[in-house]
Amino acid sequence: MRFLDNEKRIISFVGFSGSGKTTFIEQLIKIIKRRGFSVAVIKHDAHQFQMDKEGKDTYRFYEAGSDCVAICNDQKAAVIKRNEGCPDVHEMIDMLPGNYDVIIVEGYRMSDLPKIGVSRKETGKGLKLPVSELCAVVTDEDITGLPVFELDAYEEVAEFILSGDYL
Repeated sequence: MRFLDNEKRIISFVGFSGSGKTTFIEQLIKIIKRRGFSVAVIKHDAHQFQMDKEGKDTYRFYEAGSDCVAICNDQKAAVIKRNEGCPDVHEMIDMLPGNYDVIIVEGYRMSDLPKIGVSRKETGKGLKLPVSELCAVVTDEDITGLPVFELDAYEEVAEFILSGDYL
């Protein structure tokens, strides 16, 4: 599949800590890159953060092959520029240094971006948002009314994102 150069696929992943979001995004980056597309990741982090500490989400996204990673919390934004507050997700997208085929956003659950919910039974927390606010779900729970992908369905979710069917 190849879409026009001026088209972007932007998707947000939301879910509680421990849901497997980071691992899922990590695997998606690798698959999308293998298919010849460029990828940027924006991560909203409510905690103090470091870009280069091994094991941190941002480090893992770079190691997976993301062309760009931007991260922000309520005090600052890294990679793009320092900031007094957390920019709106659309401002973060506009500030990305380059043009990317796919932009994956982790967090920003209150944004108007299309969202894929990630949840697993063992956390006992369920989805962060009502099903009506999601375009798909990655889970091991029984959920109806949306495309539902297994927690290891990386190829299928990559195809879903690249197809643009959620737009």
